[in-house]
Amino acid sequence: MADAKDDKKGSPRWVFWTVFLLSITIAAGASFLYKESERARTALEDAKKDYEEMKRLKSIIALGKIRNRRMPPVKDPGGDPIAYLGRKATQAGIPQNLFQPTRNNPVKLGPWTETMYTVTLRGTKDAPVSRTSVADFIVAVETERPSIKSKNLSLTYAPGSGDLGAVTLTFAQYQRE
Repeated sequence: MADAKDDKKGSPRWVFWTVFLLSITIAAGASFLYKESERARTALEDAKKDYEEMKRLKSIIALGKIRNRRMPPVKDPGGDPIAYLGRKATQAGIPQNLFQPTRNNPVKLGPWTETMYTVTLRGTKDAPVSRTSVADFIVAVETERPSIKSKNLSLTYAPGSGDLGAVTLTFAQYQRE
């Protein structure tokens, strides 16, 4: 019977230590799982960032491939480039009296010949050169004739206003020989 009495005294200790060890094991497991979930969350966020970066790079690469594709040759309508520049200036709203074109000597660059044209637009107090008309002029010239590209642009603002007093544009026409 003494043994049965000792079991009763030992029984609460045994339950206490069992519950204590079980609690520590559960707490350690919960802590481990919480840390793993945090690590998985940060890994997921990093993967999302990498995915967005790859998507952005993929679109840039696709644009580059589109631009690098060989374009079909565009027929240059020919004609005098100075007269063409004059027509485009008039269409852009630049008066002819403000428009002064000059042709520079051609330069041979390998199989290409580069001919430079300098266009000077001088505004007056009564008729300043507007920025939008200059932008329209450049876009119209480069869009219609791909062989002519703007090379230099120099702007001089009229004192006391946001308008342009003088604009010097250099266009280059490239022709293959």
